[in-house]
Formats: sequence, structure tokens, C-alpha cells
Amino acid sequence: MAPTNFPATSHDLRSRDMEKNMKRKQKGFSLIELLIVVAIILIIAAIALPKLIGARNTASQANAAATMRSINTALTMFNTSYPGFPASIGVLGGPSPCTPSVTTACALDDSIAQTVKFGTYNNYTWTYTQTTTPAGFTLVASPAASNGAVRSYFLDQGGTIHYADGAVATALSPALGN
Repeated sequence: MAPTNFPATSHDLRSRDMEKNMKRKQKGFSLIELLIVVAIILIIAAIALPKLIGARNTASQANAAATMRSINTALTMFNTSYPGFPASIGVLGGPSPCTPSVTTACALDDSIAQTVKFGTYNNYTWTYTQTTTPAGFTLVASPAASNGAVRSYFLDQGGTIHYADGAVATALSPALGN
């Protein structure tokens, strides 16, 4: 049997016009769609944020270890040029252009030397002490309170860098690998 076509009534025509007008006016997203997108973004952020913080802390620890190595090299150079070790880390630097002397060794970038001298550099607290028995030094780098890193470092005239996680490193702490 073939379908029969009935003439459209005025009610049918008005309904179609209203549907077309509603479709034309609806140009945005619904509240549910927006909430779903926000929820997805929050889930991704919740997954990524801890990894980002962990990477930042690892980078901070790596930077402290690299700075410790640079200071170790500068102290060795100072000891070779001027027997003994300086009373302050600040002596290892010097203004540019730098002329090496016992008061400005020019062995370390002056901005690092001066910042470490005053105690805080790259979210680590640095403590340098010249020792007399035996003649040498100790240098300790501990994470600053605002730093999420947990590893501290220790260096003395022996030249071996030691580390400790969650505690202050000492000469008895494990040696840091190269």
C-alpha cells in the first residue's frame, strides 16, 4: 500500500517553524557539556600535577648536586693555587673581569659564590665551614623549607660528595655516584 500524503495543517507548519527557530537560536554548549569538559580537565590536572611537582623536586636536587660538584672543583683549584682552603665561599668568585688572588680566586661564577656565601641558592640552604683539625672544610646543602626536595648533600676536603634522603648528610652518608 502506498502512503498517502495529507495536506499540512497550519498547526504542523507552526511546529516546524518553531523547531527551525529553536535550532537557529541554539548556538552554545549546554551546561552538562561544559561540566563534562571541566571534569575531564580536572582529572587530567590531578594526574599531571604530582608528576610535575616530582620532576621539579628532582631537578632541584640535580641542580644542588651539580652546584656541589662545581664548588668542589673551585675549592680544589683554590687549594692548588693558594695552599689551604678559603674562610668563605665568596672568595671563590670575583668581579668580572677577574684577576685571581687569594681574596678573589675567580674559580667559580661570582653570582653563585656570593649567593651560596649568604646561605640560600636554588632552594637549598648552604653552610660552609673552614676546619682547622684537619685543615679543610665542610659544605652542607640542605633543602630549604619551601623546597619539596628531600635530599641533602655533604662535601669535605676529601672531595667526595655524600647524600642523605630526609636527613642532613654527613661524612658517614653514602657517596654520590658520578
